[in-house]
Amino acid sequence: MSGGLTEEDKQKLSGLDDAWNKFQEGLSEANGIINKSYINLKTEVDHSIEDFKKEVQENKRNFQQQAPYAVDKNMDNSKAFDKLMEFKASTKELREKEDEMKFGLDIFEIEPINYHELAIVEKEMA
Repeated sequence: MSGGLTEEDKQKLSGLDDAWNKFQEGLSEANGIINKSYINLKTEVDHSIEDFKKEVQENKRNFQQQAPYAVDKNMDNSKAFDKLMEFKASTKELREKEDEMKFGLDIFEIEPINYHELAIVEKEMA
């Protein structure tokens, strides 16, 4: 076998520029898709944060309206305890949801928000 290029090798070399251009186009298209996905995910995280804020505020508002702060002749101790357990469970769920959201916050380097409303409900329940 001689040291020269075969016809097959020459054909491969002649198609190399086209293959490189197609590869570059593919990379460019992939970057566009990634950027679009990044923007969509960021928007989704922002909406999740806003929805969560509303849930936390609603939990606090409901607690302040329904919690047994004082002795109520119409509510016995077991009903008062049940109401507190109900709010304890909902507040715990919100804290768990807050933890789940940290992943999205980390991806986009968003500082975690301190939800004072949750802390208030937890403190008042105690």
